[in-house]
Amino acid sequence: MSVKCELIRDLLPLYCDGVASEESRKTVEEHLQGCNTCKEELGLMAADFKTVSAQTEDKKTAMAAAAAFKKMKRKTFLIDLAIALSAVLILAGAFAGFHWFSSAPRDDLDALARKAADYFHADELTVTKTAQRGNYFAALCTDSDGKWYMCEYDRDKIFEDRWLACGGSPGFSAGEIGSWNFGSSQMEAVIIFFGVDLSDKARFYMFKNNGITYTCPIENNTVLDIFIIADGYSDINAGGFTVLDENLQPLRDNR
Repeated sequence: MSVKCELIRDLLPLYCDGVASEESRKTVEEHLQGCNTCKEELGLMAADFKTVSAQTEDKKTAMAAAAAFKKMKRKTFLIDLAIALSAVLILAGAFAGFHWFSSAPRDDLDALARKAADYFHADELTVTKTAQRGNYFAALCTDSDGKWYMCEYDRDKIFEDRWLACGGSPGFSAGEIGSWNFGSSQMEAVIIFFGVDLSDKARFYMFKNNGITYTCPIENNTVLDIFIIADGYSDINAGGFTVLDENLQPLRDNR
């Protein structure tokens, strides 16, 4: 039975895609044996099919590559983020560790003595008396040779219950009162008076600063007092002081 080319051409797409029925496939193949025109049409259609298939595969490959690149980029970002966070944590830990090991708690006299010895490059020290006012802390220390030191500590900015050795007076003489002062970063004038083994007659000491007279008691022949003058960065002039007896009369040569 002869089949018209128009019918065969309608079947060629199904035949080319491999979805034609068995009967249609046989009909097309029988027709192609005697029809070069339809055979050429099939060849062109098969070439187009291969091109479309190749383009589809290329598109799938490109989409897969893009997805893989996106996934790799995200993974790289997460790795970089983890590295950055780790670096920040390491730096923060190192910073906190430096402050921790450079400071000492107020009630640990041995630790305070070690920090004072480190600051003054001195041999082993012993703390005998401490005083605190606000963010400032002071300790009287002595070494095995009987030398005296006054160490000033600032409150640590990271750990508020710990203190950093920041200044003071090394090797002062017993039997006399000394003073040490500085201007803080908070625009405060800080004055520290200190002395050990003072005369039994020494009951008070007096000093003036910025027109104000201060009279302070002496207990157990020892002085360690901290004065803070707010907004007084340029008003530190407490270099002179007078030692007084129990009647508030000046002692001659502090004796």
